[in-house]
Amino acid sequence: PANIAAAPNPSMSTPSPAYDVVPKDEAPEAPLVASTPATGMSRRWRRSVAGAVIAASAGVAVIVTYHQRTTPRIETPGGLRGPDHPFKLYQTFGGLGMPAKSDQYDGVMEPRYVKTTSDQWDQTHVFAIGDWGAPLPDHKTYRATPGLDEYAQYSVAKAMKNRASWAHPSYVLNVGDNFYLAGIVMDCNAAPNAAWGKAKADFSSGWQSIYAELANIPWLSVLGNHDYGGWQFNNGWPQQIGYSFVNYNWIMPARYYNKKIAHNGYDVEYFMLDTNSFDAKAPTDPDTNHNICSQKHNYGDQCTGNDGMANVWSCQSWFQSSWSAQKAWFEEKLAASNARWKIVVTHFPCGYEGSWYKALREQHGLDLIVTGHRHQQELWWPGTTSKYVRNFMNQNDLGDLVCVVSGGGGGITAQKFMDADYGRDLLWYGFFHLTISKWELKVELVDIDGGVKGNVTIKPRNNAPTTTPTTPTTTPAPTTQPPPPPAAAKPVATTPKEDMPPVAATKDIPPAKAPPAAAAATPATTAAPKTAAPATAKAEEPVGEKAPKKGAGIVENNAKEESEIDKILSGDDASLVHPADAKDTPLMKSQLGSAAPARSELDKADDKETAAPAAPAKTAAEPQVWSN
Repeated sequence: PANIAAAPNPSMSTPSPAYDVVPKDEAPEAPLVASTPATGMSRRWRRSVAGAVIAASAGVAVIVTYHQRTTPRIETPGGLRGPDHPFKLYQTFGGLGMPAKSDQYDGVMEPRYVKTTSDQWDQTHVFAIGDWGAPLPDHKTYRATPGLDEYAQYSVAKAMKNRASWAHPSYVLNVGDNFYLAGIVMDCNAAPNAAWGKAKADFSSGWQSIYAELANIPWLSVLGNHDYGGWQFNNGWPQQIGYSFVNYNWIMPARYYNKKIAHNGYDVEYFMLDTNSFDAKAPTDPDTNHNICSQKHNYGDQCTGNDGMANVWSCQSWFQSSWSAQKAWFEEKLAASNARWKIVVTHFPCGYEGSWYKALREQHGLDLIVTGHRHQQELWWPGTTSKYVRNFMNQNDLGDLVCVVSGGGGGITAQKFMDADYGRDLLWYGFFHLTISKWELKVELVDIDGGVKGNVTIKPRNNAPTTTPTTPTTTPAPTTQPPPPPAAAKPVATTPKEDMPPVAATKDIPPAKAPPAAAAATPATTAAPKTAAPATAKAEEPVGEKAPKKGAGIVENNAKEESEIDKILSGDDASLVHPADAKDTPLMKSQLGSAAPARSELDKADDKETAAPAAPAKTAAEPQVWSN
């Protein structure tokens, strides 16, 4: 297929050499060189020795010069680190040394220096990716279809490197699931400094060798459920934290933390959260394949060496207590933040804790949520034209808060929901490109062919609580620096949907049938009080704003694009088909609604893990609660 690498291809990029950095205190001593006394030597002998020394020195100089020219030099706050270190070693900043236990720095403000660069339009570029760590050692995408997407991680990495050649991202946001299928296979009781062993080797093979030069910029990272072990909790998640104190560019000093990064004249503050409590069920839960705390896979295990779970029976409460502490910590930090942009980075996807995030946007100016876990790419914004995305946005209200799911990094096969309208704001694989300035932040969904398949521009909530829709376009990746950005469009107010409970998930989740275009401007449906039957009421307009007029702005674009998608799905308009579909690839056939490759029962069962959160059936007297 045109868009998926069938196998690792040297033409994609030159992989980085094997990384093998020895700590300074472990480096072997230099060999001793015996001196030769000059007494009794003949002149000819002395000339021969001198000539040999000169020749050897010249040879060493040539080798060193060649190595220096072929090894990229890495910039640090104190200057350049030479080619003897394939990655930048961590330096102690703000008193943060290697932690004795993995929870030592929970809730810390991460202090290490991150250099940002701006283009000629005073914009900084940032990439976002998740669920990328294909199983080692062969890097084949887990559960992928041979000949279709078994090397999807390479394909996404190639697209990132191609775009980085002109965008020059300053750092990467990483939403977790860094090592499939069960994280780094090490004992969770081992100290974080055990990262110098197997963990370092796994990072070398699974991260640095795949992403090459992109691994030489900071990755702000969190843990995913598979980093704990997937269906267990006892693997090497503390060593992923420890590796943050080995490699300067792997930033994850704790399970949750915040980091403020200085840009040109403004700050961006990231709040890195561990939301894996949503996959921590009761030990006896029958879904043993999607439960970090499953008794079947954790019997007799514990992680007390890192202040973790005491046993399988306390596992769920350990995660839940941690999440409660994080929420209180985050609310306090967000309220106190004076950053221009405030962004959440976490693993569990859009829809989880939606009402809470919405309230934090309204009260404290949260601007964006970056997530993963569902194995596909989703762009949630008020003007989306994807029926699948729109369906779940209606069920899991975020108001006008933009949220992205970047779970299509290629570590595991894409969801490939049979009836989802892949192609606009929804892809199998890819990553996100954030272009940040003081006045606006543009979010672009980038496909593995380099094209942009969805975009939206937002304003900082502290400045103006609006979302500026960007007219959807499908664009190829530029070969040179892109032209100057157009003037910002006049903000169009949006009317947030009222709270609606999530619907029960199914194995393959079809989006709800789209309403007629004329109905797009009708009032939203409001959930009635939790003790009464639902009723229909007119949605209130946001204070100080007007609801969009019928046929204008977002509503007009949405109706137009839904009509175009209907044509694509019915095959009535060949001009609108994705360029790759002209080559009749299995990938794009499935993305445009044709039958996807046959899926095993295990594949279908996995859909439950990554579907939007579902709520159990309730009586009128029961309070509304979130459920996985």
